[in-house]
Amino acid sequence: MGGMAQQKAKKDAARKNLQHATSKPSDVGYVTVNSRGRATGLQPAGRAEIAESVLGTKARLAEALGVSASQPTRWISGEERPSAVNERALVDLNYVLERAQLLWGSEQVVRDWLYGHNGHLGGARPVDVIRLEGATPVIEALEAAWAGGYA
Repeated sequence: MGGMAQQKAKKDAARKNLQHATSKPSDVGYVTVNSRGRATGLQPAGRAEIAESVLGTKARLAEALGVSASQPTRWISGEERPSAVNERALVDLNYVLERAQLLWGSEQVVRDWLYGHNGHLGGARPVDVIRLEGATPVIEALEAAWAGGYA
């Protein structure tokens, strides 16, 4: 193979690897890769997969986001992307889940907290507040828990 043909083959292989990295599952979810081949963040499929893992089921993920039960399956499979609103809600949910896991460590404790009534949220369940009001009040409740505050 000549020099030009070799370069073209290398570029084609690199392009194929980039497409593979951005569209196939990995151990940590699907990643977004920039033009230099560096991971820059999770795709919605990866975020949905992580949230499902912490919440325990796709049905709980769907409930948390207020979407149909089949939506998370389609996101995780890469069959479709969430709408912009749902993608933002998924990012917010993952942020809350990560913060809660930092505080308690156990996915079961995080689930219990998310689905339990919370005094810092006026007796509402954090999972409902995330869906209805966004992540900010829930993050404030997490901060209060982190500081050892009780409502």
